[in-house]
Amino acid sequence: MELWTGIIAVTGTLLGAVVSHFLQSHTANRLHTGALDAETRRELRQATARLLASETVFRRLQYNRWEQRDAPARDKDAATAAALEARSGVIAALAEVQLLTDDAEIRRRLAELADATFTLHHATDQEDLAARSTRTRAAADDVVNAVGRVVRS
Repeated sequence: MELWTGIIAVTGTLLGAVVSHFLQSHTANRLHTGALDAETRRELRQATARLLASETVFRRLQYNRWEQRDAPARDKDAATAAALEARSGVIAALAEVQLLTDDAEIRRRLAELADATFTLHHATDQEDLAARSTRTRAAADDVVNAVGRVVRS
């Protein structure tokens, strides 16, 4: 009988240790995942802010590029070069945001913002430019709203 009591005691102790280890591992993983999620949301918020700042500068340069379309070649080339340099910054900022999320809505909104901003200078007249400008600002607002939902969740 003492043998069975000893076996049950040892088995209970081992089972308790295994269960305790499992629960501690599970809790540690959950805490780690929560910390990563919080860090990712913070990085996503910061990356989006950098993207929108870059996009605003690029948009301004796109307006200038459009205004210089009939200017002398030197002025037109300077406006184009400045806009293309700013475009590189926007592309890098877009990639940074895309690396931080696989959310389909955010990715779709980013694509819409890129398309609207990158084609702004193709406006045919002042009215078309105003319409494209409105589309670009709305796309930027949509990015803020989509990222905001993820960051606040």
